[in-house]
Amino acid sequence: MGHFFLRGVGRRAVRGLSDFGKLLLSLLKRKKRVGLYVDGFNLYHAIADLNKPHLKWLDLRALAERLIDRRDERLLRVVFCSAYPTHLNDAKKLERHQDYIAALEARGVECYMGQFKKRPVTRCRSCNHAWQTHEEKESDVMLALQILHDAHLDRVDQVYLLSGDSDFASLARLFREEFPNKKFFSVSPPRRPHSKEVLQHAHGKRRLRLTTLEKCLLPSEVQDARGRILSVRPVEYDPPS
Repeated sequence: MGHFFLRGVGRRAVRGLSDFGKLLLSLLKRKKRVGLYVDGFNLYHAIADLNKPHLKWLDLRALAERLIDRRDERLLRVVFCSAYPTHLNDAKKLERHQDYIAALEARGVECYMGQFKKRPVTRCRSCNHAWQTHEEKESDVMLALQILHDAHLDRVDQVYLLSGDSDFASLARLFREEFPNKKFFSVSPPRRPHSKEVLQHAHGKRRLRLTTLEKCLLPSEVQDARGRILSVRPVEYDPPS
């Protein structure tokens, strides 16, 4: 009788361990670590062309969560590179940009800012009129460095680059050569084509739809965990009524 009892307990224990083992294996199954890297100016101009200013109040973390496949991927980083438009002498535009950066950082997005630098003076050959132009510098380089740095430190398994800029083709090529076990995906801004040069080296592509952006807007007030207001949506970005 006692022998039978022990045998019964043993069978139940084996079954229990088997179920636990299956659960453990499922928990230990390694999801691919994903980073979304956003070319701020490329995305901004794509949205500006849509004539829908409320989409500029875009929650990039929410967008990244919709972009990945949660069954097989987990979001590790969202990186945003841009530059403040200090050269425009437009205080309101600068303030809107600062409000947006504050909102993104409150959502856990890592923001790296470049700068605008003066270009050589342009002069009209016909009337000799001269004007000063500026060029955004550093943000593309910072974005590329963040991608390569994360790959080198093995922080990510897959990179999603949100940009239509062909200047990133050399980055995609180098990434594929140096990190053969990782993947590089091109993400095109809404109603903008992918860079053909980038696609030559990318493992795949994703396209952002307008409806997706509409579902990923920041709230009117962005708060921290304690309920403190960190950023307020500019009235220019209020959704249409």
